[in-house]
Amino acid sequence: MTEKNSTIEIVRLREELAACHELLAEQRRQMTILEFATQALTYSLDPAQVVQTATGLAATLASPPGTSARRGVYYEISAETMRIIADSDDTGASAVGAWMPISEHPMIPRALAAGQAVAGALDPEHAGPRARQIIARFGLKFAAYVPVRVKGAAVHGILVVSSRDKPITGELVERLGGLGALTSLALTNALRHREAEADAITDSLTGLTNRRGFEHAVDRLPTRRPFALLAIDVDNLKAINDGYGHAAGDALLVAIGHVLASVARKGETLARIGGDEFVLLIPDASEETPAVVARRAEGAVAGLNLPTGPASVSVGWASGAVGDDPCLVLQRADARLYVAKTGEGTSRDPVTRPLTLRRRTGPSPR
Repeated sequence: MTEKNSTIEIVRLREELAACHELLAEQRRQMTILEFATQALTYSLDPAQVVQTATGLAATLASPPGTSARRGVYYEISAETMRIIADSDDTGASAVGAWMPISEHPMIPRALAAGQAVAGALDPEHAGPRARQIIARFGLKFAAYVPVRVKGAAVHGILVVSSRDKPITGELVERLGGLGALTSLALTNALRHREAEADAITDSLTGLTNRRGFEHAVDRLPTRRPFALLAIDVDNLKAINDGYGHAAGDALLVAIGHVLASVARKGETLARIGGDEFVLLIPDASEETPAVVARRAEGAVAGLNLPTGPASVSVGWASGAVGDDPCLVLQRADARLYVAKTGEGTSRDPVTRPLTLRRRTGPSPR
């Protein structure tokens, strides 16, 4: 071997060795990210945070430090459409909120049919107008798609890594599939936790907020804004239970809960906190608001047409000024309710009355 050939061979070997070192370093980087993902994804019980974390990790997994060639996106699947609910791009570009029919995308139907991670080149000619617009806007050439299933079966979304230059390697697709599996587990856990929390603050009969949920709403009430509370009792529930049976009484409560919910507006909290007792919390209310809402509620209930006959409610209300204790305001509303229900000018002892709230502990929210 000549000296020149020997030098060329040494250079080639050095280049191969450097490439091996780079490959090993990249593999170690990706494995470190997957190890971190195991902790990061299970840390949060907020489904939106899980999705955002997974999207960022997908982009990081596919992009070596100092590059901005790849982009992470999460499409939430709903029937025949999908919508971007999270993305991660070093360029700062975002398409959160963009949606399209699933059939418009050149690759996602294939990923859903396969039920596993797939990758390939993006061909705008085989994409619908919305998909083609996103591909062109972000200059995407290749992509990998990972279906994310929750609760063992249902597809929640698609985790996507897109490349602006090089194809997604098979090894990276495999690791993205691992990240997708971690995301599925974490998202399932977060969704079940959210459902359990919702069940804990939901009245099983009417579907409205229950006493616990109402107390949480009161705890979150800003102390620097006025508010109002309405105490609402269903009239003649006992007579209906005795005359028609408890199923009829339950039907009455459900119907009244439904019409009261139609009276409540966004930001207000309607709760069933006892057998025939409802309460409505109105944040940022003027002095006139509770009386107006009370009349609207009474009118809505009076319009019900039920087999058990006319329905009615008695309503008491009270306004809370800035800094007022909601417990005391509720007691005033309850006293007014008692007068409305009995015509008597004195209230029962509020200590024995079911319409009470646990008092706040700790600092009040601002």
